[in-house]
Amino acid sequence: NFDTFLRYRKQSSFDKAISYGVGLTLMFSGASGTGKTMMANALAAKVGKKLLLVDFPRLSQQANSNGSSYQSIFREAELSDAILFFDECETLFMKRDSGGSTHLTELLTQMERFEGICLLATNRPFDLDEAMFRRISEVFEFKPPNHVERQEIWRVVTTHEAIPCDDDINWDAISLKYELTGGFIKNAVISALQLAVGRDPTSPSIRESDIIEGCKKQMRGALQMADFEERVVPKSGLEEIIVSDIVKEKLKAIVDIEKARGVLFGRWGFDNT
Repeated sequence: NFDTFLRYRKQSSFDKAISYGVGLTLMFSGASGTGKTMMANALAAKVGKKLLLVDFPRLSQQANSNGSSYQSIFREAELSDAILFFDECETLFMKRDSGGSTHLTELLTQMERFEGICLLATNRPFDLDEAMFRRISEVFEFKPPNHVERQEIWRVVTTHEAIPCDDDINWDAISLKYELTGGFIKNAVISALQLAVGRDPTSPSIRESDIIEGCKKQMRGALQMADFEERVVPKSGLEEIIVSDIVKEKLKAIVDIEKARGVLFGRWGFDNT
């Protein structure tokens, strides 16, 4: 639709009515590993355009050395008919009173003049400068996958012949127990494959215990990355607590119901009340 809109602009006198800020700027917002970068690449492939990933350190260094240079990145995108992608965009577009870039005004001006497609990705949308939001055409929230979606991600990641897995792995139980995003699931599979290759370098096969160990490593990493004042990273789970089997089963049922809440109220459309 955007290409159709550009053709309409050329055929009509639209530019006389609105002469700037007519590009398409989309922001992908969501936690780490939810697929923002993958979506940017998929979108570029779908419309048949190159994806230019902005190199923040190099761009900032050039801006500090000659005072401008933000023009060059937008000019390159226009000449290449490419999509601009600002991954982790809060680095450049942070609030000015919170230590944001001193060249933010120039950067926003260049973005407003840009007539192509610009993609932004962030897991900290509230850190962006207020002036940034006026330049955004639409915001898409990338939520962490629910139990059913995690099971599908596990299936997709482990179907390739280069990732051989035992047939008796309980993917449903693993998907329910470990609330990982797609990026962390990929890392867990790599970790599990390393364990399998360590046992048998020629004909490795990933066991369920390998997957569980990989998940535990990623869960610890995800919790340590969480932005809260006192980080408490659990070292044990429900299986390690000392209670009667009846109490343990009741606790497990409560946990399973809570984990399924996203599917019941989100995917299946049950009323929360």
